[in-house]
Amino acid sequence: MHTWRQRGVVLLAWVGGLCASQLAFAAAPPAGTSITNQATASYKDNTGASQLSTSNTVVTTVSQVGSYTLTPASNAKSAGPGATVYMAYMLTNTGNGTDSFNIKAVESATTPDFTKIEIYPDNGGGLPQGTQALCTQATAGQDCVPAAQTLAAGQSYAFVVAYTIPSTATLGTWPSNTGTVTVTPSATLASLYSTATLSRTDTVTLTNSAAFSVTKQIGAPQVSPVNGTWPVATSGPRGTTTTYTIHYTNNGAAAGDLYIKDTLVAGLSYKSGQSVISCLGGNALTEAGDAAIACGAGSQTVAFEQSGQVIQALVKNVPVGSSGTLSFQVDVSNAATIGTLSNSAQYTASSCVIGTVTGCSAETLVNTNAVDFNVTANRSLRLNTVDTTAGTPAGATDGVTSANIVPGSFVRQTHTLVNTGNAPDTFNVTVNPGNFPAGSTFTWLNANLTPLLDNNSDGIIDTGLMAAGSTLSLILQVTAPSGTPVANGVNYSATVTATSINDVNVKDATFAKITDVIGGYVDLVNKPVTALAGDVGPGPGNSPAFTTTAKVAGSGYSEIPLTIRNYDGNANTYTLSVSSSSSFQGGLPAGWSVVFSATACSAPTALANATTGSVAAISGSTPGSLDIYACVSSPANAPTSTQPLFIKVAAGGVTSNGAPANDVLYDAVSVLAANAYSFSLTANGSASVARGQVVDYPHNLVNTGVSTCGAGTANNYIKVTATTSAPNWTVAIYKDVNNDGVVDANDTLITNGQLVTGGLTSSVTNPGATTHSVKFIVRVFAPGGANAGDTATVTVTVSDVDSTGNTVQNAPNGCGQQINTDTARVVTGALTVFKTQGTTAGACTSTFPSLVTASQTAKPGDCVYYEVVATNNSAAPVRDVSLNDAAPAQTTLVSSSPAPSCSATGLTSGTSITATPANNGVSCGTSGTNTLAPGGSITLKFAIQINN
Repeated sequence: MHTWRQRGVVLLAWVGGLCASQLAFAAAPPAGTSITNQATASYKDNTGASQLSTSNTVVTTVSQVGSYTLTPASNAKSAGPGATVYMAYMLTNTGNGTDSFNIKAVESATTPDFTKIEIYPDNGGGLPQGTQALCTQATAGQDCVPAAQTLAAGQSYAFVVAYTIPSTATLGTWPSNTGTVTVTPSATLASLYSTATLSRTDTVTLTNSAAFSVTKQIGAPQVSPVNGTWPVATSGPRGTTTTYTIHYTNNGAAAGDLYIKDTLVAGLSYKSGQSVISCLGGNALTEAGDAAIACGAGSQTVAFEQSGQVIQALVKNVPVGSSGTLSFQVDVSNAATIGTLSNSAQYTASSCVIGTVTGCSAETLVNTNAVDFNVTANRSLRLNTVDTTAGTPAGATDGVTSANIVPGSFVRQTHTLVNTGNAPDTFNVTVNPGNFPAGSTFTWLNANLTPLLDNNSDGIIDTGLMAAGSTLSLILQVTAPSGTPVANGVNYSATVTATSINDVNVKDATFAKITDVIGGYVDLVNKPVTALAGDVGPGPGNSPAFTTTAKVAGSGYSEIPLTIRNYDGNANTYTLSVSSSSSFQGGLPAGWSVVFSATACSAPTALANATTGSVAAISGSTPGSLDIYACVSSPANAPTSTQPLFIKVAAGGVTSNGAPANDVLYDAVSVLAANAYSFSLTANGSASVARGQVVDYPHNLVNTGVSTCGAGTANNYIKVTATTSAPNWTVAIYKDVNNDGVVDANDTLITNGQLVTGGLTSSVTNPGATTHSVKFIVRVFAPGGANAGDTATVTVTVSDVDSTGNTVQNAPNGCGQQINTDTARVVTGALTVFKTQGTTAGACTSTFPSLVTASQTAKPGDCVYYEVVATNNSAAPVRDVSLNDAAPAQTTLVSSSPAPSCSATGLTSGTSITATPANNGVSCGTSGTNTLAPGGSITLKFAIQINN
């Protein structure tokens, strides 16, 4: 059996999620990776209700780029007649996809013949594993060629080339006294490589003096340990102890003195009192640099010393053909980098002349083979509050509670997820709806309101890769059905769980709660002069919305003009409060403060106890209103940053029906001082539709595994269904034949559920093909008698099924099943969002290529360009439109050439729309409220570069 070694752990870990270093964030994505992107647009219809529409999904598949390394750069050793010399190599696939490599050893025609040349798998210590060679060549001028070795991206293969010198060789009969062999691995997929063949030279020199061969490995020697047993782990977390054993042999023609030096790399520390040498059995060596002591039979002696990271030994008078081992233990420190710690020793290849440790250390030293220890990750997370029992919320107060929700509308909660492990990780996020009413929907968004996606194609929404110690704010949008009864104390509670994709036992849960269902009696909004996608509709928590104003830190108040609108039949007073958390657990950071004023912040008049006077009741359709100002001050030493402000208004008295009334507005102040059988279905859709009209949801199915889907032994095919339980709503499915994302005459209505027959090929093994993905469109028809706020949830299911269409075929017979959810909500004004993409090789330029909806292919380092168009397709204007998008996982937003840009038609006269990059995303919004006329549109253009 061959020995496989994972020297490319950083890249392997990034692919499989087993362990990684922080450098993984800059690594090229694996071949076949789907770079998936979807945009959102938030707006208010003409009833003032907040709405969210999502675009079609566009996909770019990463193609394979080949590269590999062969270490060391060369090998040179000496030996006497009849000796076998071992040269160790490490071949590492540093590309982003799997390839096979053909290795051969070629003897120079002008050098002496070896008795034989052999290639073996490495035993982990620079010596052969077992006695069965992978190839043997005993004929001069012939190549030694073992079977090809297949390596995944980041995987390494260690092998040893063995050279046997003829026993009859003498300095006079072996011409030039030197044998030279070229070792060459060649990549099978040569066209993917800038350099498809690397060569190294092995030189063996005949000598009549001492000649030492020294190798290093993690392993136990053939002597007893000083205490207990020998620890021999080749991988483990920080705090692990392991044993290094150095093997030595005098392959020369005379006895000699061997000097060995081992300098430990950072992350390893020497363990005192555990070192032994074979010629002294299991007796511990002293480390103080004592004089040489007798070592075994004959005249051998050993001098050993250790200081800090350096271990040294001088073994004198090693006889010809004699072998031995030197072993010591190391601890993996708490500061060790996650990934591979590679360490080698040094030695004198011939007899040390000086005869002392100090003298020998100044002689020319030769490196042994490198030995790897894989430092594995400790995985953990915290979702709001850490669970006492994994997957069970820590207690009733764990989570986020929203005070109110309005039927047919939504609230957004911010849940804080922290990667408390010591390596990058990705976390799946799920919601158990608990006692929420049937028809409630839960949508995951990033902080910039773009949807979370399923980045690893396991069918579950996830966070994307998070650095160790990093924090992510997850927005959970909870929508209540329009028929939800208004009532106090409903205490809806759902359980939210985040789970590591690398260890399903590592999870943390929290609650998402709503206390009351109200009709909406007070609204706190930004005044038009500063609002950006401001919350202008009635009712608490519909948005909250981001509003940003900039100020030099400590230079005075940042002013946020606000308006309180009373939609209740009773006049009321209101008290204002502020927090940096949506749950209002705690105030603002140290040095930050807010004064609520009745006058502008240039000359503030503070409201006593942050409480207003009486605000008039609603009159007809016109609410009572009061203008106030939030005057925000920052500490003088604040860095350039954006401080979130959750501003809450609460009625001092009860409303006309006895229910409490409050609202929360989200503002921000900036201060000035960056697998085998699987397919992926994208993406969940959310859109608005007018009664009696249709709305289309584009979907894309990509084979993300290495095997064909829908082509199993049971005459498989790929089946698609779309169902809804909403009364009088109907659904149709079209195959998007021309891949343009819209239903047209070229598309085929699917009536028998057969989406793909004959198989969907792999995007991993054949990323350039057009048969690894298929697009289809789900068309949802809203009934003419629907009411504003009515919602239909459509479950879209794609399955790899047998010939009957009734049995889902899972691996290894098929690719299983994927589900998306499309949500349609009836409004009087509706916005559709349409997205296209294009690619160019290498760095981005300011010139956009042709843009399409069809899947694209690109290499790491290539540029992907996006255009997103939000169009008002209704007969009524919509307000406060904000278009949002973000760079997908494993890519970086391009800030210039081209810079993100926004443009609009049919927007409020005189309104300027601008692109605002933030958190690797970008949005189009205005500095105040805006109105988009029927047929008007907003366009966002930007580019991303695939990590390389």
